[in-house]
Amino acid sequence: MLRFVVARSLATIPVLIGVSLVVFLTMKIIPGDAAEVLAGPQATKDQVELIRQSLGLNRPLYVQYVTWLSRAVRGDLGRSIQLAAPVTEMVRDRLKNTLVLALASALLALAIAVPVGILSATHQSSFVDRASMVLALFGNSMPTFWLGLVFILILSLHFRLFPSNGMHSLRGPAGIPDLLWHLTLPALALCDVPAAVLARMTRSSLLEALNDDHVRTARAKGLTEARVVVHHALRNALLPVVTLMGIQVGYLLGGSILVETVFSWPGLGLQLYDAIGARDLPLVQGGVLLVATMFVFINLFVDVLYAVLDPRIRYGT
Repeated sequence: MLRFVVARSLATIPVLIGVSLVVFLTMKIIPGDAAEVLAGPQATKDQVELIRQSLGLNRPLYVQYVTWLSRAVRGDLGRSIQLAAPVTEMVRDRLKNTLVLALASALLALAIAVPVGILSATHQSSFVDRASMVLALFGNSMPTFWLGLVFILILSLHFRLFPSNGMHSLRGPAGIPDLLWHLTLPALALCDVPAAVLARMTRSSLLEALNDDHVRTARAKGLTEARVVVHHALRNALLPVVTLMGIQVGYLLGGSILVETVFSWPGLGLQLYDAIGARDLPLVQGGVLLVATMFVFINLFVDVLYAVLDPRIRYGT
């Protein structure tokens, strides 16, 4: 197992280098000059050139990349052009709020998807099965930002059940109940697509597992259907669900930018949205690199978890 973990960890190094290269080059091809933005509209050409030299923007591209990557490895992502503050501290503060939203959405998606998938598979071709899959198709098709706006109109503005924006109340105690109250609508909107995808995967995987020989043997022994499903079919059926969940967590981190913007959730996504509007390239670069790096490590964790659940994976490497 240790050999498998070490091999997988070493394999992430070229992936991380490739991710950093893509992020760096993407920021370079975006229209706009960081030196001109920092200098302001009234700056002269000499002032812009002076700022460009101080930032190292006149150096060859590969030198800029090596310098930026070496600083990023040490935890220095540069300084924000707009706020003149360290990017590392800015994205770290906002990342905590994004992780709260992503974790809540992931748990909510699992809590919805797995029971629905099991219910649908164990009642194949019934009304429950068809209704569940129609709802899953609906959830997978609806844009997240549109669903968030619908939640605000119905559950917040019409019935006044939940707040429409923010993470805490401006007045009154700001404890965990208040946080959960503000978290409900953003988490519901963000978990929509992952819940739909996971429910469909759980259903199809469980249907395949229910036709395996060992499951038929368990039924022949006279075990109850609930015991056959839970103890003999569900464990194998959840293996692809675990892999897919890792991908969906990456989606939750990257896709939170729309939900955070709609609900004014003070997370990394909203910060990146504001930074893109202000052409604050160091902040955009640092935030995107952080999200991409987390996505790589989440996939590494899923690979290890997959090997724990299915020993054939680690013996096959």
